Amino acid sequence: DEMAKALDMLDQDGLARIAHMTTDIAEAVEGADLIMLVVPSVAHQGYAEALAPLLDGDTPVFLNPGHTGGGLHFAHALAGAGFRATPLLCETVTLTYISRLEAEAEVGIYGYTKRVLDSTEKANEPESPKLVEPLNNLALLYRAQEKYDQAETLLLRALSIKETQLGPSNPNLLGSLNNLALLYSSAKQFAKATPLLERMITITEEGFGKEHPRVAITLNQLAEIHRLQNQPEQAIPLVQRAINIIEKAEGPEHSGLIGPINNLAVLYLNAGRYEEAQSLFQRAIVLTEQTMGKTDFRVERALRNYAQLLRKMDRTEEARSQESRADAILAKNTSGKPKGP
Repeated sequence: DEMAKALDMLDQDGLARIAHMTTDIAEAVEGADLIMLVVPSVAHQGYAEALAPLLDGDTPVFLNPGHTGGGLHFAHALAGAGFRATPLLCETVTLTYISRLEAEAEVGIYGYTKRVLDSTEKANEPESPKLVEPLNNLALLYRAQEKYDQAETLLLRALSIKETQLGPSNPNLLGSLNNLALLYSSAKQFAKATPLLERMITITEEGFGKEHPRVAITLNQLAEIHRLQNQPEQAIPLVQRAINIIEKAEGPEHSGLIGPINNLAVLYLNAGRYEEAQSLFQRAIVLTEQTMGKTDFRVERALRNYAQLLRKMDRTEEARSQESRADAILAKNTSGKPKGP
């Protein structure tokens, strides 16, 4: 079939002509129907800052790869760089193709992520650190396909290789531990995800300090695991601590507080602690408007969450008012955009 033919072509050798090359990002994206970023996720921040003044809100940005949640990070970085429209973003969990610069003017392009792992295994010892990246890449692909058992086997092997190389408490293990925790969360195997996240917190505290913002990130992840199991009382102190860490590190009006404050408010709502939830929802709305702009999609989400609380408190008219504001933001952000999937 056509896919088989296309994959066969990847095994051919030859020269490829590139239509245009430039180091000027404005020149590169001018008139583009789609902007594809084929860069490591660590480069997303810089590209978001560079693209923020160039995007019009109608040209999609494709993160290839996004590595699960890269679109959320990219949207946050765009907003931090002054972009006020709702961005059109999409991502893949891993590269749609893998390529490597193998020699001067020679690039190898691989049709399947598994081919990279197979070739790397043939060229290295079974416990070689060079296997970690292809193991992770194939595992991420399996996770996206909901082949959780296959993904788990690969991720456990990658973690074992890194532990043998680095020891059990090295901060460089955090990426592998996080990949496993995300896998177990996706598979709803929360009992397996919880100890991994707790281990990540310990490693991060020992490596960076108990008040480091990285600790807050994992605290929020662990809180989400408890929320998914309808355990708000276990989740609440974790988010409270995360908020305290961010406030001490960044100040009380930092945009990084928007998510945790909203999450804590939702937890209070689910626990029936309505008065505490109300003050947090109000703070989330104000903070989001101040840092992201009054028509940002996150303001819409905060307004709808607040409206849900108001209905629980039998304050229907106030809830309708918040919902009307949210509807107006949604209408503004979607006007003139094509409808459909």
